Amino acid sequence: MTGAWLAFATAGTALIGGFLRALLQGTTSVRGWRRQTRFESYAKFIQAEHQFHNAVIDGISAAGLPPFREKHIALLDAQLALGQASSLVNVAGPQSCVAAMTGLTAKAQEIVDDLSDDAFLEEARQADGTLEGYPRLQQWIDLAEDFEATARQVLGTERVNGLRLRSLRAKKVAG
Repeated sequence: MTGAWLAFATAGTALIGGFLRALLQGTTSVRGWRRQTRFESYAKFIQAEHQFHNAVIDGISAAGLPPFREKHIALLDAQLALGQASSLVNVAGPQSCVAAMTGLTAKAQEIVDDLSDDAFLEEARQADGTLEGYPRLQQWIDLAEDFEATARQVLGTERVNGLRLRSLRAKKVAG
C-alpha cells in the first residue's frame, strides 16, 4: 500500500508541477507579447513624430516661398501618419502613454493650424523662416520628450538615444 501511495503522490506532484509550469509559461508569453506590441506601437509613433517634426521645420523655413505648397502637403501627410500611429498607441496603452500621446497630437494640430494661417506664414516669412519666437515648437519638443520618457518607463528600457532631442534643439536654434 505504501508503494501505491508513493506512486500516486509522485504522479499528483508531477501533474500539479506541470500545470503550474504551463500556467507560468502562459503568463510569461502574454507579458512578452504585450511588451512587444507596445514596443512596436511606440516605435512607430516616435518614427511618425520625427517625420512630423522635420516637416514642421521644412514648412516654416519655406513659408511664403514657392516650394511651400509641397512642404505643406508633406506636413499634412506627416500629421496623418502621426494620427495613424497614435491609434496603435491607443490600443496598446497603458493610459499614461495614451495621455502623453494625446498631448502631442493636440500640439501637432495647433502647429498645422498655424502653418495653414496666412498671417502666421507672413510673420514667418518676415522672420526669414527662422524658428525663433515660435513657442509651439519648443512645446512640441517638450511633449515629445514626455512621450518618449513615458514609453521607456512602461517598457522598462533605458534611454539609448540621448542625441535625438539634443539634435531637435540644435535644429531649432540653428533654424
